[in-house]
Amino acid sequence: MIGRSRDRGAGTLQDWLAGLLWAIARVWVGWQFLDAGLSKVGAPAWTGASAGAQIRRLLDTAISPKMTGGAHPNVLGPFAWLIRHLFLPNATPLAYLVTAAEMLIGLTQMLGLFTRVAAAGGACLNMIYLLSGSIGVNPPMLAIELAIVLVGTTAGLIGLDLFLVPSLRQYRARTGDLAAGTAAADSDQPLRRAG
Repeated sequence: MIGRSRDRGAGTLQDWLAGLLWAIARVWVGWQFLDAGLSKVGAPAWTGASAGAQIRRLLDTAISPKMTGGAHPNVLGPFAWLIRHLFLPNATPLAYLVTAAEMLIGLTQMLGLFTRVAAAGGACLNMIYLLSGSIGVNPPMLAIELAIVLVGTTAGLIGLDLFLVPSLRQYRARTGDLAAGTAAADSDQPLRRAG
């Protein structure tokens, strides 16, 4: 039976049920990223012989008059400027970066490793996709990722964070105590007068 004591880190049954629901959402988001990243590995237009070609096509579409024109453009002017002056000139390294980021975010979300940090990275990536005019599954993914960032440690309860977070807290407590001890020892030293 699952204990009710929070001192031992076991959590309540309600915590575990919430953790299970978050794990399902997290794994779905993680799979979307991992699948997208794996499909780019070795693909000629992404990371192959013509690396960056696909991202150039996507970005050219994003800054086309159809996407940037009209009273309510899909791609806003400041982001179109970023695409023209930052993303397009660096399309080849950007293709590798997107591929690696999608795979890393996907794996960490599926494993429940650094869950909130990975969700924040995924939210940034989804926001860039949305600002570029790409819809698809980006809106629900962004909503889930933002919720994971805000919900706290429950989102990573069923995953590697269950073991990692307590270890990191213990490490921080030990190093914090050492740093506090060093600062206290330094403050005991008499002040020396310059000159």
